[in-house]
Amino acid sequence: MTKAKYSRLKASFDMAKLVCADYGYDCAFEVEGDSNDVAEKFRVHSEDEHGIEYSVEALTQVILRQQG
Repeated sequence: MTKAKYSRLKASFDMAKLVCADYGYDCAFEVEGDSNDVAEKFRVHSEDEHGIEYSVEALTQVILRQQG
């Protein structure tokens, strides 16, 4: 049983959500899911829609701070 609980906890820790409006943009874009996918999708959106380039590593740090 303990192993199953740990697996469930680990899975929820890997989940993340980023919202463009939280970072000063007048934008309704939100992305939620696996932290790696969220970082990549937010990076692409920021570059394509706002002309701002973020690295996946920088966005991963943002996600880790949110979860910390």
